Amino acid sequence: MHNAPLPSVKAPHWWGLFAKWWADLADWWGLFAKWWPDFADWWGSFAKWWADFAD
Repeated sequence: MHNAPLPSVKAPHWWGLFAKWWADLADWWGLFAKWWPDFADWWGSFAKWWADFAD
């Protein structure tokens, strides 16, 4: 059984990947926050149309 390399050896590289992933996630949340009101408006319009249709 060989010893696995310690995580600390790769830590700087791993933190760089994590930071990049976190920035991408933040961008995605920004897009999502921008998109959500449009989606909510569309859903409200759909609900109104459905209520009219159901009558």
